[in-house]
Order: sequence, then structure tokens, then C-alpha cells
Amino acid sequence: MEKKRKKISLCLIVKNEEPVLERCIRSMEGCYDELIIVDTGSTDKTVKIAKELGARVEHFKWIDDFGAARNHSFSFATGDWIMWVDADDILGKGQAERFREIVHQYDDDPRITGINFPYIYSHESTGTGEIPNFKYHRLRIIKNGTGRWRGRIHEYIEHDSRFATRNDEVIFHHFRDEGKGTQNTARNLRILKKVVDDCTPEELPRYLFYYGKECIYNGLFDQAIEAFKKYIPLSNWIPEKHRAMYEMAVCYKEKGDLVNAKRYCFEAMLVEENYCDPYILLGKMAYEEKNWQDVIKWMQASTWLNTPKTLFFDYIPFQTYVPQDYMAMAYWHLGDLKSGKIAVDECLRYKPHDPRFLFNWKWFNKMDGDIGIVIPSLNRRDQLINCIQNIQKNAVVDNYRIFVGVDGNQEYFSQLKGEEVFQDGKIELSLFERSGAPILVEKLVDQAQKNGCKYVMYLGDDTEPKMGFLIHAYNDCKGVNLVALNDRATTTECQHWFAPIELRKELGGFFFYKGYAHVGCDNELMLKADRLGKFIRSENAVVDHIHFIQGICSDKTRVAEKDECYSRVWEDEKLINRDRALLKRRIETNFIADWDLVRINIGAGCNNRTGYLSLDPFEKADIQRSIFDPDLFLPGTVDAFLAEHVIEHFSFREGEEFIGICHRALKSGGKLEISCPDIGKIDQVKDQGYRLKVMFGWQTNSGQFHKSGYTLELLAGLIKANGFQIIRVVEEENYGAPEIRIIATKK
Repeated sequence: MEKKRKKISLCLIVKNEEPVLERCIRSMEGCYDELIIVDTGSTDKTVKIAKELGARVEHFKWIDDFGAARNHSFSFATGDWIMWVDADDILGKGQAERFREIVHQYDDDPRITGINFPYIYSHESTGTGEIPNFKYHRLRIIKNGTGRWRGRIHEYIEHDSRFATRNDEVIFHHFRDEGKGTQNTARNLRILKKVVDDCTPEELPRYLFYYGKECIYNGLFDQAIEAFKKYIPLSNWIPEKHRAMYEMAVCYKEKGDLVNAKRYCFEAMLVEENYCDPYILLGKMAYEEKNWQDVIKWMQASTWLNTPKTLFFDYIPFQTYVPQDYMAMAYWHLGDLKSGKIAVDECLRYKPHDPRFLFNWKWFNKMDGDIGIVIPSLNRRDQLINCIQNIQKNAVVDNYRIFVGVDGNQEYFSQLKGEEVFQDGKIELSLFERSGAPILVEKLVDQAQKNGCKYVMYLGDDTEPKMGFLIHAYNDCKGVNLVALNDRATTTECQHWFAPIELRKELGGFFFYKGYAHVGCDNELMLKADRLGKFIRSENAVVDHIHFIQGICSDKTRVAEKDECYSRVWEDEKLINRDRALLKRRIETNFIADWDLVRINIGAGCNNRTGYLSLDPFEKADIQRSIFDPDLFLPGTVDAFLAEHVIEHFSFREGEEFIGICHRALKSGGKLEISCPDIGKIDQVKDQGYRLKVMFGWQTNSGQFHKSGYTLELLAGLIKANGFQIIRVVEEENYGAPEIRIIATKK
């Protein structure tokens, strides 16, 4: 029987947290059994929201003492564990339950009375999402009665250090209410100044350090330097002491005193040589001095460090893209484009949608051909214009052309011609007969090819391409691959893509099979490219498909209603089921009806004939199927059949059916080449035992029995009776016996 979990109380102190409180508590649901919220003087709806969320609400008169307020919140906790967060913290989706599981592991462990968890204190945008940029650990939960808050500001839990540290399984995130930023900085400076003047000698180092940092935030660099100079002789904690020296270097740099700035960078290295911050600062100063070799020296050195593991501050950009960014710029000035390209690629690995990094990519790379962006459209004016404007804004490179095809709607076409966006010389607008998106795409690809484009990208008119989408698609393509763009709400399919136009030949002559309305096209294209080993699903070539965007976008103005196009294709069950059935059958037939030249070697086993697809139910053939399987070939889709020593393995009735199947599947003028033993001349085989094998088969397996035999007259008559014209007859010896070979064409 599973052990019952111990009770957890979640405690918060709040003031005017109306914009963020519900977001916080909803993300924590599942973590706690009891919610206690202590209000310190809100004048908005914070208390009302707290009560609606089921909290026990208590009050505390604010006395400029965070520790006292938090201890007041802890005093009401009745749980075995006490957890705390701030109102602008959240947990990621699904992490609340994992948090609970981790805590449960230590319920009855006397060696552990608290647990540290990672805390992402700030984030930065990548263009399509946010990544962490400042991280440290917090003692997030303790057993009731084992710790107490200390400190009026930058408070901490005084604890006996019996805690576990969990890394990256559960991460708490801080998303500041930006409206409070300036207010908090001024408030913190005021409280810290008072604390530094009043605190005990034991507390002084901690508060000098935080007072110095708060002075920097307020641009008070002289006061910060003074605080750090007092702090450094008193400190024994290496990570914090190192940080203080680095912060002094920052202050001197801001004051224009580069001599002391460099001095304190080196002082910081003497305290701990493996923290990257001073190396980065030295590299930045070298960049301002245009000393490009030193930029590379210091930035490169920062990437070689063996960074100590600590629960202290960790500024992630310094360990990822910042040194690469400065090195890329230095390499550019030195004319080393090869090294610069590597550095820019590293920057994009961490921030793939950063406009400046993408712009820099252009300085180190040159695309080997133009890109044709094809967009079929029926009647979605607003969405189409939105799509084009996003292409223009987010392509970054300019070697592209846009080909828009209107699907049979003359009125809509005339309306679009007058739109300002279509006056751009890079956009070609064409009206076609109503034919549906798959056929329209092929016509637009033809246009792109005639205009000299080497690559093609297919977009729906209901898409929003995101920053750098062309660069990332091109990089993933590597000149050969079909790249499925990252439609963030529909990532299991291939609804929009990028490819070299030449790949169309290998895919069977076209990208979209014309038999589909649209639904099956994406999956067939993906499967066919994957079978060629030329399919890539991109992570960074992002396209928002706005009919599906509800799950990733809170801005409802960007979510398209289900218009006629959407409803016709995606909500018509008959259409969807028809496409699914067609895709299933075409997968089973290896998509053979798409080839420019379809030639089938029947009964070939694993013996491949150049230019032919092998078909055999008994061997590892290209198509491991029987020629008698229903609907194996669409009528009039095969160019040639080769059937060497096959027909004698069928009964006479099956032989007649076999010839009929070949005739129906062949194109007009298609070729049938067929051979078998000549039973009319069997007496020419002198070895009696071998003669019997020629007549009745080797009989080594179920496929090696002969069920019939043919003379030249009998086989030729059967072929003619099924609508073929015989153009050549060869009588020769093969496999040690007389053989008939007839070559015929479909009339």
C-alpha cells in the first residue's frame, strides 16, 4: 500500500499583486494542501482574489521587514512541510505533481529537512519564446519548525543545512510585474541603507554586498565601490567575494576608469579563476578599444573554463552566446569569415530568432540560390496580406520571390491586384482555373522554377512566418532535404515545407499528389521524403498556422475563424476519410503511381534490374506484394512490366488474369516483356531429371511450383487476346532449356 503523503502548506506574502496572483497559484495547484496568503497592505483586488483561490488570508502591517512578514506567514502553517513562493513566481506545466513526488521522497527521512530547487529569476526573448538568463537556487521548502526567516531584505531561511539540492527536475520561474520594477529598486535601496547602518557585525557582510548591488542598479557607482571595499575583507564565501570584485570592475568601467576596471577583473580571477564574468568584461573592454585579437583571447578563454558548481548566481548568457557574439564581430573585423560563421552559428543555437544574430548570419553566409515562396489562395484576403507582411518583415534575407496563385476566383483576384502589398516587384500574382491546393502548388512551383529559383517554400495563406524562418529552413535543408517547418500547434505533420526544387524529380515528379483534396498531401510528402533519407523536421524555422493557434497564442485577434477554406477541407468527414483511405492504399503500393517512369519487375525477388521496381510477395523486394492484390496499380499508370519466368507459376486461369492486370495498369503504348520455358520444345532437354524441373518447377518453396506450361502459339494468343500488339518474339535457350520471350505493347 502506498504511503500517504505528508501535508504541505504554501505560504506567500503579497501587496497589490492583482495582475499576477492567480497565475501563480494556478501554476502551483497540486503542490500544496493548504494555502496561506499574508497581505501587507494591498489597495487593489489582491485579497479578494486570494479568497477566491481558497486561501486563508491573514494581514501584517508593513514595517520594512520581509523576514518578519514571512515568519508571520509561516506561523499559520499546519502542514508537515512549509513551502514558499512570491506572487510573480510560477511553475511550468506538469511540474507541480513532480514537485510533490520529490518532496514525498523525503517525508520520513530525518537527514533531510529542506530542499533546494533551481530558480530562474529572469528571462529574455528569443523571438518565438523565452529562455532563462539568470539562475540560482533557493531553499524552497522546509519541514515545519526546522527553520526561520532572517533579514529585513534579501531575507533567507536560517536552517541547519540538512537539505537536498534538486537540479532541473522542477524549476521555479520568476516573471516580474514590470510596473513594480522602479518602485522595488528605490524601496530596496532605502531599506538596505538602513539595514547596513543598523545590522549586527555578523550580518554586515551580507548587507554590504546587497547594498553595493542595489547602488549599481540605481547608477550610484561610487557608493557601490565603497560598499564592496568594506565587504571584501569581511567575506569568506568565495562565489560572493568573487562577484563583489567583478561588480567593482563593472563600476569602474562605468566611471570610465579602465585601469581599475581591468585590475579588479584580475583580482576576481585570483579569487576563483573559473568564473567567466571577468573574462567577458575584459573582452568587452577590448572590443570598445577595437583590440580584436584581445576580444577573441578573452572571450575564447571564457568558454574554456571549468565553471564551479554553486548555488550562487549564474548569468547564463555569459556561458552561452555572449562570448560567441563578440568573437563573431571581432572575426569580421579581422577578415576571418570561416571562424566568424562558426561563432554566429553558436549564437543562433542559443537564440535562434534574435534579429541581430540573424542579420549577422548574412555577413558570413551566402545562399546558393533564390527561394520561391508559393502560396495558393481562394478568398482569404486579410490572412493572405498578413502572411505576406510577415514574410517581408521576418525573412531577413532578400533573395526570395513570392508566387501567389488564386484558385479560380476572378473577383477575389481582381480585388487583390489593387492591394498595395502586391505592388512589390518580388510578388507575382496569378489566376488559375479552380483546381484545389495540391494542383495549384505544382503550378506555382513551375513558376518559381521558370523564374530561376533553386529552392521552393510552400506556405498556406493562413500562416505567420516568424523571424528568420528562411535562414533556418535553408540551413536545415543543406541543399538536399525536404524540411518540415515548425508549425508549433501541429508538429506531427508536414503542413508547410522548404525543399530544393530538384527534389521533386526524386519524389515522383511533383510535391503534392493530385488525388488529394489537401489533407493527405502533407503526410505523403513527408513519408516519401523520409524513405529517400531526405526529410528533416525543423525546430527553428517557425510558422504559426493561425487556424490552429489557440493553444500557443493568447492574442485572440490573431486566431482565424473557421472560414470556408478551412471548413471545406478540415471539417468534411467524407473528404478526410477519402484522403486517409487513399493515403493508406498509396503507402501500401509504395507510391509507385507517382514516378515519372514506372517500370515493374514482377517476381524478381531481391534481384534488382536497373530502372525497375521489384515486386515479389516472397522476397525482400521494393514492393513485397502479389500482382493479384486488388488496386495495386492505378489504371494507366505503369510504363513497363517485366515478367521473367513468372507466368508458369500461375494456373492457366491466373495467367489470363495476370495478362489482363498488366494491360489495365499499363499506359497507352506501355510495354510488356514476358518469358517462360517453351514446353513445345521440352524434348530438347536431354537430362530427364532437369526436364522434370523445367516442367514442374524446383519445388524448394511454395513459390517454386510450376502450375502451367506454354508453347509460343499459346502464349502469343493469350497476349493478343488481352489487347496487346506483339512487336518482337525471341526463341533461345536460357537456364539450360528452350525459352519463349515476347515483347508487346498496349494498343
